[in-house]
Amino acid sequence: MNLFDFDKTIYKYDSTVRFWLYCMKIKPYIALGLPMQVFYTILYELKLVSKEKYKSRFFFFVRYFKDIDLTVKNFWQKEKSNICEWFFKVKKPGDYVVSASPEFLLNEIAAVLDIGLIASGFDVKTRSFTTPNCRGQEKVRRLSEIGINTAEAAYSDSKSDIPMLKIAKKGYFVKNKTVSECVFKEFSDVKGE
Repeated sequence: MNLFDFDKTIYKYDSTVRFWLYCMKIKPYIALGLPMQVFYTILYELKLVSKEKYKSRFFFFVRYFKDIDLTVKNFWQKEKSNICEWFFKVKKPGDYVVSASPEFLLNEIAAVLDIGLIASGFDVKTRSFTTPNCRGQEKVRRLSEIGINTAEAAYSDSKSDIPMLKIAKKGYFVKNKTVSECVFKEFSDVKGE
């Protein structure tokens, strides 16, 4: 079994940002929420609010879509071509994507890719997180909850995923869509999420 981070690992971009831009093209008035998004970004960077609170404020715009699942489905129809080709060469049955992105945003693409998904729980009605942000050690904890304590290989672009990479027999670092086996000291110069 393989474990994959999603954003900037098997998907070339940050799915949250791309989805927000996609939604702004459909409903340009959601740009009016930009000052609030910037405000919460600053609060998060100053460590005055949690990642969950920051992200829940960022996703304020989902309330303007009657059928957010259909919007997500249409988004992935346009974006699925941005899944990295190397992923299809190494993917096996039983593999998992483990991501900090919200489940509602990744459920559709995980189904299309026929891969298991562990992601941050997010209630689109209340625009609040139902689980801790699935990042760092939380990824390992969530995997352990479903009985996964080891893997053949793990892939990520971020040093925040070192805990997940360490439970795998082989860890791979993805940078600019290039995959290379990692030695954990290599992550010292990689920015975290």
